[in-house]
Amino acid sequence: MVFFSYLIVLNIGILAVSYFKKWKLVNLLAFVSSTLMFGIWLSKEIGGEEFVHAHAFSFALIFYLLFSISSVINNIKSKGLFNGIERATIIANTFLYFGFSYLVLADWQSSFIGLFTLLFAFYNVSYASILYRRLGSDKTNIYLLVGIALSFVTLAVPLQFEGNQITLFWAVEAALLLWLAKKSKVNSFTLASLLVQLLAIISLIMDWFRYASDESDYTIIFNPIFITGLVVIGTLIFSKIILKELDTLKTKFFSLPAPMYRSVLASLAIIISYFVGILETSYQAHSYFAGQTPYILGFSYHFIFLSILVFFSLRTSQKALSRIGLLIGITSTLLLVFSFYNLLEVDLINVNFSEGSLTSLAFNLHYIALILSLYILYTFFKHYPQLAQAHDKTKRSIEWFTLLILVSLLSQEVIIQGLNMGMADFYPTAQEITEFALNEAYQIESFVLDEFWNAKIQIIKSAWPILWGFLAFIILLAGIKKQSKNLRIGALALLGLTILKLFIYDIKDVSETGKIVAFILLGVLILVISFVYQKIKKLVVDENSNEEK
Repeated sequence: MVFFSYLIVLNIGILAVSYFKKWKLVNLLAFVSSTLMFGIWLSKEIGGEEFVHAHAFSFALIFYLLFSISSVINNIKSKGLFNGIERATIIANTFLYFGFSYLVLADWQSSFIGLFTLLFAFYNVSYASILYRRLGSDKTNIYLLVGIALSFVTLAVPLQFEGNQITLFWAVEAALLLWLAKKSKVNSFTLASLLVQLLAIISLIMDWFRYASDESDYTIIFNPIFITGLVVIGTLIFSKIILKELDTLKTKFFSLPAPMYRSVLASLAIIISYFVGILETSYQAHSYFAGQTPYILGFSYHFIFLSILVFFSLRTSQKALSRIGLLIGITSTLLLVFSFYNLLEVDLINVNFSEGSLTSLAFNLHYIALILSLYILYTFFKHYPQLAQAHDKTKRSIEWFTLLILVSLLSQEVIIQGLNMGMADFYPTAQEITEFALNEAYQIESFVLDEFWNAKIQIIKSAWPILWGFLAFIILLAGIKKQSKNLRIGALALLGLTILKLFIYDIKDVSETGKIVAFILLGVLILVISFVYQKIKKLVVDENSNEEK
């Protein structure tokens, strides 16, 4: 206490002499020497038995205030102008003594570290206000102090708070820093905004993991994680609006085209919107529903989001966004065909076998994904060749690929509809159950699975030829109306595949009634297709002639 008290008195004298004699180098030497001595002493004594936290904290605060006030006095002398060394001294003084104080408070196990950090920020804002309003200091100095204050606000949040509160503060601060950078034209604020924005997004991702790891029961929508996500999205949109009139985003070390960064912000807002919604949907679905229903709800949300994205992007001429949305949509539809319907089949079996019920919420919900996937397919077929500026050969491949997915999707839908209607026949009757040895559950389950699989085979053999023939007829009519050779070829190819499948595979082990119905309906469809094709033969010939010319 004696040594540091003497050092404080000595520094006051030195600073007074440097002020009147304009010896700025003496001021700098006093700061460096005092900081080194205090830092070395603190590193050796902290944590020891005789270390007094209150004394160490008090001296650190006094040294900080002493050199901070000396900067104000020198600013008066130089009429509001700071050189590079003086600005560096201000920054070093602030962060070094904050570091010393933080070490003392942390070793003291204080719960007010965050509050102390906010007080540091408040002091720097007050300091800037005095320099600007009373002393007319250079604006660069003001922005430097405001930037330091914002840095302490950024630090205070994780030191005092936890979880989504950190994300909220950082997201709002990033937007405010960007606004301040635009108003002040200080490039350092732009760089700070970019860094804090990155921190906010990383913190949001960490918050999302709480859905799985946190044991709290989050209410629907009105829970901290979901609301935090909405706030982050809002700040991204606000940041995009701030940059609306700018051409270049400048920082001290590099520059960015403002339109490119606006696109990045918009993309981040869309991506985060998707994850905020689907994670909330999945969490709440698993909280309230069992079985496959949560996964079906997740699929449904996925297609709702994609459909809205594609719908508005097409109407706002966002070609890149439309292309990406349609590509994700068509990939999702493939996933629907190969995965989604398997979940539905499992759900039908579980509901029937485990619960003895013929109702399924998952089955009713799947219509959302089905209808929206058909919308995605139609939009992909209609707009993607133009958006991608595809050549004729590529356009033909796109159309045939879309038709293939459509046929596959509707084929799976026919299977699931047939299985759902026949579920009552799959579960064993009371008499059949008594016939099983010891009434063992695995035998009942085996019985249900066998009946389920046999019914699926019958649907594939009997219903698919009818569906494919009907689709071939519809596609042919569309090809005629649109004068599309690709559609007509696709329709005839599907019809040929239907006939081939019927004669090679379907007639095996099919009941007589099923064979008769399938052949009659297919024959009627072929006759209708032939009749229609003959009626518009002249139109087709004329179109081919025009194409050859």
